[in-house]
Amino acid sequence: MRKLLEENEITLITERMFHELIEKLNGQSPVLIGIRTRGVHLAKRFLKFFKGKDVFCDFGTVDITFHRDDAALALRVPKVKGTQMNVNVNDRVIVLFDDVIHTGRTIRAAIEEIMDFGRPSKIILAVLVDRNRRELPIQPDILGKFIPTRKDERIYVKFRECDGEEGVFVDVDNVHSSEIKGGRGK
Repeated sequence: MRKLLEENEITLITERMFHELIEKLNGQSPVLIGIRTRGVHLAKRFLKFFKGKDVFCDFGTVDITFHRDDAALALRVPKVKGTQMNVNVNDRVIVLFDDVIHTGRTIRAAIEEIMDFGRPSKIILAVLVDRNRRELPIQPDILGKFIPTRKDERIYVKFRECDGEEGVFVDVDNVHSSEIKGGRGK
């Protein structure tokens, strides 16, 4: 596994992303929603950035397990961590966070899960790493870093909060592309 981004680089990238988000929000109070698991940690970092600002934020998490289009094929016993949405999303600006965007299918599933809770006025997608190779026409509104990968590579994001170390890594994917690999890789 090869390290592509160090902790200090991730910090600088997320700070820049936060400033982009502030501009896009134009004073509106958003609902920050992280896609389980590492999207939640990214969203929590942004929640900390908002502390001390004059912008109120609500927070939630989404579990996309039941909206996956490959669930019947890949997950025999799904690991459901649960969606936590204790806020009304109707007519609110949602900022949806994920660590890595690849095919776009995770984001599609997350949007479907959010729509089960109401109709937001807008959804802004914030992603730390774009590894390209989209299968659906979904693009981040706020992007940390574009890291193109080969078909046989996976991107792994590690956050100190859940992994004990921090960085963005690339490694060769030894799992057949139709299988779901548990853990951090996308």
